[in-house]
Amino acid sequence: MPFFQVAWALWVTESQPDWSHAHALHALAHCLLAAAGALGRSLEGAGQTGLNDYDFFHSNAAAARMGPCTTQGGPCMESNTARAIAALDENDIPALAEALAAWVEDPREEDLPWLQESVGPVAKRVLSACQEGMLGCAWRSSDEGRGSPHCLLGAGGAVQDKDLNALRKAAATLRQASQAHRASPPCPGATPTAPAAFTFRRSILVYPEEMMFFMVRCGEQKGVLQTVSPPLAESCIPVAAAWRKCFGV
Repeated sequence: MPFFQVAWALWVTESQPDWSHAHALHALAHCLLAAAGALGRSLEGAGQTGLNDYDFFHSNAAAARMGPCTTQGGPCMESNTARAIAALDENDIPALAEALAAWVEDPREEDLPWLQESVGPVAKRVLSACQEGMLGCAWRSSDEGRGSPHCLLGAGGAVQDKDLNALRKAAATLRQASQAHRASPPCPGATPTAPAAFTFRRSILVYPEEMMFFMVRCGEQKGVLQTVSPPLAESCIPVAAAWRKCFGV
């Protein structure tokens, strides 16, 4: 199937205080998917070395979070520390924020008052943004796999990159502090965050406070978008008209 590449560069200015790179990435991803669906085209990530991944989630479906750790017989013995470490390993940001927020409030957990004081407000901010679900998140990529997340947009708003870094560092600290303890068994009642509806593999590059690049591969036949719900006709037709030239139709 023949493909051709298209790319865009967007700028985020200080005159748009409620608009961030996280909003711009999600809006452009939504436009690309909607236009491709309206025009009967297939879409793939650019797959270019040096670019990063972007996970796009359904805007009308909240991502499931771990929630209270329970089993049929009652509360699970898995600690919030173990939940945070598991979420870190699985790149599950909403679950990580929830586990750390619970860890801060749990007197049975590791005695690290300095960490509880610093990560508590951060976990609450991230959890507030993602409580109703994630809309999109970028991930730095390399041959070794995914690195750190950035440009996260939750249903409750954008999350600052420094907060994402703080959460991951806190979980890494908990891992080090708990190495001498016996590992807790996994909790069968834990529900991970719902998978992304579409992942743009190695397709974006973001320069903080400056600009971002988004590159995709567009094919002639529909087929790649089966996992993405079709947009409403009244929203996709204007988008399709706007992007028709870009898609070569």
